[in-house]
Amino acid sequence: MTHNQSGDLIRSANLLPQEDLIFSEGDRLVLKQLAGEVAQLAARPQEQAKRRSWSDLNRLKPARPVIFCFPENAWSEILPADKLVCSGKIARQWEFQLRQEIYWGKTLQDDRVIEPIFPLEHVKTRFAHWGLEEEILGGDEGGAYSWEPMLKSEADLNRLHYPTQEV
Repeated sequence: MTHNQSGDLIRSANLLPQEDLIFSEGDRLVLKQLAGEVAQLAARPQEQAKRRSWSDLNRLKPARPVIFCFPENAWSEILPADKLVCSGKIARQWEFQLRQEIYWGKTLQDDRVIEPIFPLEHVKTRFAHWGLEEEILGGDEGGAYSWEPMLKSEADLNRLHYPTQEV
C-alpha cells in the first residue's frame, strides 16, 4: 500500500511495477509538447466537420463516403521504436500513442476524428480469453497468422467463464 499526495491510502496494483510510474523531466517535456500538437490538431475546424460526417453516417444520412485508414501492423514501420525519444516504459507507450495521433492528423488525413483527449486505461482484464486460449500459428515478426479454433467440441463450453476485471 502507498499514499498519494493528499495522504489517501492507495492499493498498489500488481499490474504495474512502481518504477514504471516514474516519468523523467525529459519524458514529461516530450509528452507535453506532443500533447500540445495533438490538441492543436483536435482544435481544427475540420475535426468538427469529420465528427458531423460520422454522426450523419450513423444516422443513415451520409452525404459522402467516410474514409478510415488504419495502418495495423505497419505502425512499427511508420513509428519505429528506435525513433521514440522517451526512456520510461509508460512514457514510451504514451509517446507512441501521441505520435500516432499526430501522424493521423498530418499525414493520413482520413476522416478519423483527432480528439482532444488522452484515454488512460484503468481496467485490466485478468482472464482475457474467457477460459480458453487460442493457439496462434505463424505471425512471426508481425506477419500473417491463423489460429486453431478454441471450441473444438461441445465439452469445451464447460471451460468458459467470465473474465475478471480489476481497477
